Amino acid sequence: VLEMSGSTKAVEQGLENLRIGGRLILVGSVFPSESLSVAPEDLVRRMIRIEGLHNYTPADLQVAIEFLAAEGDRFPFESLVSNEYTLSNVQDAMRYAVEERPIRISVRPS
Repeated sequence: VLEMSGSTKAVEQGLENLRIGGRLILVGSVFPSESLSVAPEDLVRRMIRIEGLHNYTPADLQVAIEFLAAEGDRFPFESLVSNEYTLSNVQDAMRYAVEERPIRISVRPS
């Protein structure tokens, strides 16, 4: 699981969805957030690995874009975005994010 939002709830959901031997890569957790509660026994029995990724290079982003272009249709990425807002409605977007705690919302320029 690649977790890029930094949301503690999304990290917890990522852990829940890992298979035995799965790996959770935290990319978005670069700001202070709520603590994560993890049962060490669960990590051991399911052989889970949790890793942080920071300071990726432009080449890493290029690989990610190429992956999305080639394989993006195979995965339901759009289902992760629950609502879309324009920048002029960013206050509504923030209110929705705080109240509903979605995995991801979209804010576009116009």
